[in-house]
Amino acid sequence: MHEILLVDDDSFFLKQMVKDLQRSGYRVRTAESGASAMDFLARRRFDLVITDLKMESVDGFEVLQTAKTIHPVTQVIIFTGYGDLSAAVKALRLHADDFILKSCDLEELWFRIDRCLDHSRLKKQIRDAEQALVEANADLEQKVRQRTDELETLNRTLQQTHQRMVTECDRRTALSKRLIELLEMDRRQIARELHDQVGQSLTSLKINLELLLSSADSAEVPPEWTDRIQSARNRAVQAIADIKNLSHGLRPSLLDSLGLLPALRELFHDIQDETDIRIEFFSDTAPVHFNEEKELALYRIIQEAVNNAVKHADSPTLHISLIRKGGEIVLSIEDSGAGFSPEKVLSDQSTAKPLGLVIMRERAVQAGGDFLIESRKGRGTLILARIPID
Repeated sequence: MHEILLVDDDSFFLKQMVKDLQRSGYRVRTAESGASAMDFLARRRFDLVITDLKMESVDGFEVLQTAKTIHPVTQVIIFTGYGDLSAAVKALRLHADDFILKSCDLEELWFRIDRCLDHSRLKKQIRDAEQALVEANADLEQKVRQRTDELETLNRTLQQTHQRMVTECDRRTALSKRLIELLEMDRRQIARELHDQVGQSLTSLKINLELLLSSADSAEVPPEWTDRIQSARNRAVQAIADIKNLSHGLRPSLLDSLGLLPALRELFHDIQDETDIRIEFFSDTAPVHFNEEKELALYRIIQEAVNNAVKHADSPTLHISLIRKGGEIVLSIEDSGAGFSPEKVLSDQSTAKPLGLVIMRERAVQAGGDFLIESRKGRGTLILARIPID
């Protein structure tokens, strides 16, 4: 229900207006002076103030200003019997909502009162909406600040996690590189020891056995002893050949002296002599000699892949190409054999099967390149490696 403050120093007029307004369903307070109206306005808020203009002590303009200062949404009507155009203009400049002469008919008066009350209701709705918007905006800003803080915390956590992962990746890369270096160092040392120590000892043994055989012709040595010496000499010769092959497999001397291509051709020749597999090798654009570490990485990848193909692929032919594209060496090894599932093999931790694939990939990565293997059961296997050489 709307609350109306009626201000007029004419008590008879007040009583008549109160009756008419109350019949229309309004709750009405009355003030018989401008000063009394000031007290009411200080204590409570009204939807509408209807005030006379000319009153002693405090006139309608002061009531208007006070009402608008305390409650800007309060509607104020100047209702006077002595107003003129200048008074109306002044009232409107002071933000009066209407200026009505008491000589107007009642229907016009109720119309203007209803219109002001509608304006009051709309202003209240707007004010409430604005307040709700301010509160919602404040709440949104608070949520934004909270979310921003959360995102900043999350971002810091992600950065720290990323840094830990980068550090761990660098550590693992360095460890992998060091393990490969140690592996090659051990292979080189074992190859040298086999060649220089075991090989020489076997060669000395072979020479001594041959001397014994020569002496046996002029001495009275039973034939069975001669046969035994000959058998021992043959075993020494075979052991020397085995040591040579083993030493060559551990560290091919051609790789150090002549480079990658001669070492690969020797590897393929030995494999074709020992097995039924045929190797078709194409290397028309590959350089004869380049970075030692990258040559070794490519040699080991090819060696491991060829050995795997011999053991598992059951393919009569291997197609190997080593070509230069721009600043890269591109290696391709393809067979038409049994094939396998790389994902399954690499995820199988119960055996040592994935070790060769892992080392091949690590060698390519450590050389600054990348490694790809594609294979399906019954569809053969394709190995690709790209290693920069510039």
